Amino acid sequence: MNLRRLCFRLPLLLLLSGIPLARPARAGMESFTIQDPVHRDTVYFELDAPLEEVVGISQDPYGEVVLDRQDASKSRAWFVVPLDSLTTDLAGRDISMRYALGASQYPEARFVLKQVLSADPATLRDQKPVTLRALGEFTVHGVTRPCTITATVEYFAQSADTDTKLDGGGDELRVHATFPVPLKDYGIQSTAMPLMVGEVAKVTADLCGYSKLKYQKPSKKP
Repeated sequence: MNLRRLCFRLPLLLLLSGIPLARPARAGMESFTIQDPVHRDTVYFELDAPLEEVVGISQDPYGEVVLDRQDASKSRAWFVVPLDSLTTDLAGRDISMRYALGASQYPEARFVLKQVLSADPATLRDQKPVTLRALGEFTVHGVTRPCTITATVEYFAQSADTDTKLDGGGDELRVHATFPVPLKDYGIQSTAMPLMVGEVAKVTADLCGYSKLKYQKPSKKP
């Protein structure tokens, strides 16, 4: 058998033998896991009220960002907020907010980034923030709707400083994103809240992903 025939047949023989063939990695794409073991990541749900602002905070979000540092427009991301982790400044208000969000039936809020509309600048360099505008989908109360977000993304190459923050975490990616959530669009009744509140919640996510961090529990990716 000549060399050309051998090169052609070898992958087929390996496939038939049951030995998996390695898949080529997508050039330039890097993955950053969001699941801080000491709960420093935060997602805020803010609602205006006539007498005071109602703020629900979760410190247990998890997710992933996949990007090409040479072209931030290729970024993809998702994160999940377990609604039973959402707290306010009052225990009774916590119960009312979770009830309004239907947390017993729909225990998670989920954001999925679908398309980056603009990235300024287009490349991610060490400790140089990039501003993004993007389209995504947000799911809460069993309803999924499109949304537009603004975000600041900053990359930090692994260093003594990043290792001090999370030993062995590798490179760090910090994401700060905001987007509005019109309550009626998601079937959420503002009258179910403990106070008279506005019709639009502001969601703010302040998250850090790490290139070497592994999930501590299985997570279903969108």
